[in-house]
Amino acid sequence: MITLITYNLKSKEKDYTQFYVEIKTISKKWLRLTDSVWLVQTDEQPTTIKNILSSHMHSNDEIFVGRLDKDCSGYLSTEAIKWLEDNLNNVEVKEFTLKCQPE
Repeated sequence: MITLITYNLKSKEKDYTQFYVEIKTISKKWLRLTDSVWLVQTDEQPTTIKNILSSHMHSNDEIFVGRLDKDCSGYLSTEAIKWLEDNLNNVEVKEFTLKCQPE
């Protein structure tokens, strides 16, 4: 399953190196979608992932971990679309656009 991890790391003094190491340890199949949004392919429960990562966070930081299914949409890079195609069962490429088009 694909799990979405998003967070807001607020502390200027805290070293978050281990936080990022832990995300990459959850699964060998991961994608850093944006600065604070990751996708990982894992069978771990969202609560388990949240607990693992929160041990490397400051008390004022925020985190959300949830499952992603094929009903999603966005403006993504070619790399991100390819990663989703490879890791999310039955995803349709037409649901994603390479970049935002002005209206």
